[in-house]
Amino acid sequence: MTDLFLPQFHIHLEVDEAQHLTELHAEADRRRTEDIQSVTNDIVHRIVVAERLTDGTVRFLPLSTINRATDEFVEWIKQQKVKMTHEATFQPWDFEGQYDPEQHIIAGYIDRDEKVAFLRQRDALRCFGYQGGDYQRGTWKIGDGSGDQVWFPRLYEMAEWNNELTPDRKWIIERPKSADARKRNRQHLKHNRDTGNRIVFARAKDPLGRNLYRYVGTFQFEPELSSIDEVRYRFVRGREKLL
Repeated sequence: MTDLFLPQFHIHLEVDEAQHLTELHAEADRRRTEDIQSVTNDIVHRIVVAERLTDGTVRFLPLSTINRATDEFVEWIKQQKVKMTHEATFQPWDFEGQYDPEQHIIAGYIDRDEKVAFLRQRDALRCFGYQGGDYQRGTWKIGDGSGDQVWFPRLYEMAEWNNELTPDRKWIIERPKSADARKRNRQHLKHNRDTGNRIVFARAKDPLGRNLYRYVGTFQFEPELSSIDEVRYRFVRGREKLL
């Protein structure tokens, strides 16, 4: 969770108080910022309100300095709105309808640069012709004969896996952490060679902490670059036409 999120602009604000100056907290801040940017490509802006002096003590910055940094941030947000309004790209935050698949079905496409996400797997699948009820599995094969699949991976470290979307968003890498996971990787290497593309909706969180499935791109399995210890999927495109 960040201190403030402005979904209209995809901007997060973090207020760095005294506890952020500890080495442990600074490393956690760095990792969180990298996670936000790798999954959503959002901007993370920071307002610093404390500093560590040369003798090791910590003091809060003068209120006038904090006020000036806050005013500059507010003015920057105003400029972003003016710019986006002029470019006809500004969209007010629609709390109820932002995850409705119907808007994408009508548009005829999804694009990862537009931060497409859904609350349920079935909503993502509806974009590709799914007509069933609740769905909760790792993949779903599209019924158009292409061999393409919709994939819902967890791109973070878990008990048996350490999966990631690389910072440049060009690769998805699956790394097993147990013998059982390596066994499943061996099966993947055997059966994935002849499959089509994977349209990837990675699990994420919305600003209120709800689970989301965010479109991070369409990827292709690369058998020649994969092994039991590391399965790789290469980015193919960031836009998909819908059925």
